[in-house]
Amino acid sequence: AIAAKKPDGSPRYSTISLVQPKRSGKTTVAGAASLYVASTDEDRLNIHLSNSRESAEDLSFRQVREFLRHGPLGGAADVQRGRILFPALGSEIRAVPCSTLTTAGLTCSGLLVSDELWAAVDTEPFDLLMKQRTLQAQALVVSQASGLESRVYELHELAQKGTAAHLWHDYITPEELDECGSPNPYMTPAKLAEWRAETPVKAQWDHWFRNLWAEGAGEYLDPEDLQAAIISAALPTTRRELEALLGAEVSECSFASGLDRAMPGTTTGDESWFVTAARTPADRVLVVQAEHCETGAKTEVKAAWDFAARLIGWWPWLQLEVYQSKDLADEWGPDWCEAVTPSAPRQHAAFSTVARLFVERRIGIPEGAEVLLQQLGTFGIDTSTQPPRYGKKVNRKPDDSVFGLAWAVDGLQVPVPRMDPEQVAEIEREAERELAREYATFIHTDGLGAARL
Repeated sequence: AIAAKKPDGSPRYSTISLVQPKRSGKTTVAGAASLYVASTDEDRLNIHLSNSRESAEDLSFRQVREFLRHGPLGGAADVQRGRILFPALGSEIRAVPCSTLTTAGLTCSGLLVSDELWAAVDTEPFDLLMKQRTLQAQALVVSQASGLESRVYELHELAQKGTAAHLWHDYITPEELDECGSPNPYMTPAKLAEWRAETPVKAQWDHWFRNLWAEGAGEYLDPEDLQAAIISAALPTTRRELEALLGAEVSECSFASGLDRAMPGTTTGDESWFVTAARTPADRVLVVQAEHCETGAKTEVKAAWDFAARLIGWWPWLQLEVYQSKDLADEWGPDWCEAVTPSAPRQHAAFSTVARLFVERRIGIPEGAEVLLQQLGTFGIDTSTQPPRYGKKVNRKPDDSVFGLAWAVDGLQVPVPRMDPEQVAEIEREAERELAREYATFIHTDGLGAARL
């Protein structure tokens, strides 16, 4: 398509787009195409536009350098940082960051290569360069499938209309991939199966390796994986019930709790959930507590944490989101809890870990945790962004207990000091004293209510 010419010698196609899955070889094709254009004509400026402001010498530009390092054209090229010169031809290949400052006024006279346009932090640099091409220049867009609001999908829609004679478009469909596998001969069925096992979120696999256009709210968990995680049991309330659920001694397991807190008085519909998970010697994760804190008040959260301590024998490590719970983290100190900043990369890491537990069938959730199971079944993921988005901001379905589970699972990686039996007994005594103080206050302020109680 890049080499094709019209009768007057001008390029047959001014825009070429390859929409193919990850590891399909599209970056190799883009590097070869750029090298072909730069080395077979004179006075050409090829531009490789990255998808970030920081990284320019990556993907297809790096592939060009590899071709030159291993191939016969290396002697004809002057390879510099961020640019490759062909002095005999007066041609150049240049890597450009995704920034309007670096692209404003820059004219492409050869091939404009856009790497993974779907993940670009800003599409204005791409739009500028597309309008700043010479009449003989071409654009090559290489990308995996995107969301439905990206420039990549706009090119796909334009190609489907069949009215754009200037556009050559190649989209590998999920059905073709399911039947024939990857176009990359090195991505064998065995290798694809290996990578599928390492990509636990189904929607992410469909987007990355089946080249499926992301439509916003995708399926976070496979229903079969969720069903396999359900245990016919209630959440434990005693040490004996806990050990029966674990199938091991409590002392042989590690525990962590996660809190997704809605500040008292919130009107957004958010709730507060305190979730505790255990990791057994067999490397299996079990949910042992999923408690709704009705108002999110500090006393409710502390009561849930104290209950976990009495059940286990020591306070489990606690992870809570900094925006709603910094006051608790500041009071209870870094030795026992962490205020997590729920950034997009941190959420992605946590939810990928949780999803892998389901795919590998290494997580168990008692059927008594009804709300948690229900919210896991409706939990949303949007893979059209990088990193993906999770939860109610995708599909507006409740997600608070799932976030509590994610931070609990994430916290299982943290080593936590354990207390001796006397410390545990003191926890129990303090909880009883606190209850007595609250009851005394209740009687003093509302004797009639106390009588009814």
